[in-house]
Amino acid sequence: MEQWKKIISSDSIYLLIALSILLRMGSFINIMADYDEWTYWQIASEWMSGERLYIDLIDIKPPGIFLVFAFLMKISLHQFWVAKIWSALLLGVASWNVGIIANRIFGVKRLAAGVLFLLSFNYFFGTAMNTEVFYVSCAAIGGALMLSAYNPKRIIGAMFMGFAFCIHYSVAIDMLVAMAFLWIVSGPKSIRSKVLLMVQSGLLFLLLPALIALMFYFNGHLELLKEVVFELPGKYISKSSNRVLIDSLALYHYRFIWLVIPAYLGLVSLIRKDRALGSVFLVWIIAIWVFILMSARLHQHYWLHLSLPMTLLGSYIVYSSALDKYRHYAYVPVALAILVSAFFHFKKSFEINDSIVSVNFSLPKMQMTDVLWSANGPAVYYTLQGKNCPIAFVHGSLAFDEDHCQVFDHTCESVWKQALDRSNIVVFTHGSDKDDQFLNLIEQDYRKIKQIKNTHSIWIKNSGR
Repeated sequence: MEQWKKIISSDSIYLLIALSILLRMGSFINIMADYDEWTYWQIASEWMSGERLYIDLIDIKPPGIFLVFAFLMKISLHQFWVAKIWSALLLGVASWNVGIIANRIFGVKRLAAGVLFLLSFNYFFGTAMNTEVFYVSCAAIGGALMLSAYNPKRIIGAMFMGFAFCIHYSVAIDMLVAMAFLWIVSGPKSIRSKVLLMVQSGLLFLLLPALIALMFYFNGHLELLKEVVFELPGKYISKSSNRVLIDSLALYHYRFIWLVIPAYLGLVSLIRKDRALGSVFLVWIIAIWVFILMSARLHQHYWLHLSLPMTLLGSYIVYSSALDKYRHYAYVPVALAILVSAFFHFKKSFEINDSIVSVNFSLPKMQMTDVLWSANGPAVYYTLQGKNCPIAFVHGSLAFDEDHCQVFDHTCESVWKQALDRSNIVVFTHGSDKDDQFLNLIEQDYRKIKQIKNTHSIWIKNSGR
């Protein structure tokens, strides 16, 4: 018992890593059918095989996420379930660093912030290896290192932030916040010393993005990177109605009410105690929300970026002196939250796996000359069958979503025709508003060989075999 108390009281990194693995274990056992993570995996695989990013493999994400997945493939020996374990380890380390930030700026114990961070990341889309897993984790680690008293750690921290920026541009918000924290906690230095510290941090933050830009420049593809970084994001500015934006805000506060309440209580308490620090947190939350609501797609996994400020504020109120008498009562609900989160993730992972297994086992035995197209389905079938995507648009939505097609200046039907000409086996996922249009086209040269429930169908070209 004393040993367990020592582990908990020391805010052990091992405890948080173990919790992270427990909460995400369901995704190790079964293949999660998340479109994005399998798209990144497939693009990284083809990129490492010699295909060219943004030419042969087109996506709207910055290059950092594909570098992450290429690295994951190397250290996991191309085993997806091993990569999932590595992502859980990363989140465990990130949660410990969130605790370090809480301790540095609030003077509170680290464990509460770490646990809240992990729980927030295991809601809804958090268990998939989406970009948020990596850029939020890198931002947390970078932020903790930047707040260190040692300059070498600050250098590494700013570079971590820079790499996170290469995964998602919204990390620029976190970098500015980290610099504000650094200004506040750096002690009674002269204004000149603080300004120099900010300049140093900013330049180090830009170092890795600059190196990636140089890599594209020497490969003659700098204009492509410029298009992905500057031009395409501008075409995705949200045109959603005010009602849709309000609904997104309301839905987040409803689903994360267990985190929202302590976080907002912490924010009010902090503003009363330290107006400058409280204002930084308020601006941080508002800036992330502005970035989310400006996106053309209000995907719920974007909410995970809010985990950083919200869990820090939640940990602040947890250790508020006003709660001293009641703090021990929190152990039971936290334990229940962990168990419920793990249970529902296990349940969800098994449910999603059914469709993948059914489709994969229903596919005809692949020959060397066969070309498979997953159409509007996940890229997982390419990996399971050892095939490459026949067209540049690996993510199905880029070929089936009207908004995406307009951004890339092509019609959906033109992409379908190109893919159907290059393929001889097609997996189609039913349930979109383009079902009739696509089926009318594919029936001209293909025959259906398998219908799986009402959700998937497998087609083979009449002249393909």
